[in-house]
Amino acid sequence: MNPLLFEGDLAILKSVEPESISIGDVIRFRVTEDNQKKLGLPDTILHRVVSVRSSPSGLMFTTKGDNNPLQDTFETRADNVTGVYQGYIPKAGFAIFFIQAPSAPWLLLLLALLTVAYLTIGWFEARMQATKSREELLEGFLNELPKLQNQINELTSQLRDQQQPGKKPAPEKSTAVEPSQKP
Repeated sequence: MNPLLFEGDLAILKSVEPESISIGDVIRFRVTEDNQKKLGLPDTILHRVVSVRSSPSGLMFTTKGDNNPLQDTFETRADNVTGVYQGYIPKAGFAIFFIQAPSAPWLLLLLALLTVAYLTIGWFEARMQATKSREELLEGFLNELPKLQNQINELTSQLRDQQQPGKKPAPEKSTAVEPSQKP
């Protein structure tokens, strides 16, 4: 159907009543087994309608591929029409080809495993970084413990001195030098 569609394009189709199909519409239809064998055609085709006629068996469509010089040598019955072209998604059909390939399940499994491995490695790296951060924090706390212990000891000593009656509190340490007194 070049130039309308190219290999790998995904055609979007709509189911319609055969009576609504007119000349110029692009339809997808099932090819009879006889025409498949005789003309070497695939089981479904997407071609443009070039004529419509009524017959005792119902509507009959003559079609032609946009890139073909001649119209198809057979007619298509209305009950073989599976949809009318509405638009397309460029190259999205390759995904369908891939999924239908015999190796697709193995490739999808491999892709899933690689994704899980990637996510797991990222999770472990994040955990290791968090552990390293926690270790650094804990090390900082441990370095501060002796200082905190000294402060606790000093405060405890001061409290003990204040709670014992009659005991003179220890003089506070001063860095100022007093002049000596002479008698």
